[in-house]
Amino acid sequence: MSKICSLKSLRECEGVIGYSFRKKALLKLALTHSSFASENNLPSNERLEFLGDAVLSLIIATFLYKKFPLSPEGKLTVERAELVNRNNLYDVSKGLGIGKFIVLGKGEEEQGGRKNISNLANLLEAIIGALYLDGGYSSARLFIKHHFL
Repeated sequence: MSKICSLKSLRECEGVIGYSFRKKALLKLALTHSSFASENNLPSNERLEFLGDAVLSLIIATFLYKKFPLSPEGKLTVERAELVNRNNLYDVSKGLGIGKFIVLGKGEEEQGGRKNISNLANLLEAIIGALYLDGGYSSARLFIKHHFL
């Protein structure tokens, strides 16, 4: 891959997210945008993004369920949607500064893909998916609790 996925860069990314991966390949995959993957015939982070979305939703839903024991389902749904929407994911991603770690294809890079709302939101979901696979529910929960709640 590119120098962006050097061991030094992976360690820097781990420092930013506050988690050290046992399987560095999961973090590398989480950082691999579909544009780079397509150009280089590699897997992209889209499957991790799918998983991270579900993990994020579950952890947020569990938190809300416990915090608001008398709230009806509709109110909990609205609260969860506010926490996991694309703009909030983008804000968390931007605040962490993880856009500099994403591995983009040439065209995506030229179009400013590191600042793209969807790219940064999707990157964060992929990282959550990778955290879950590497460290389990508790690692993902700790990250989400620290950055979303």
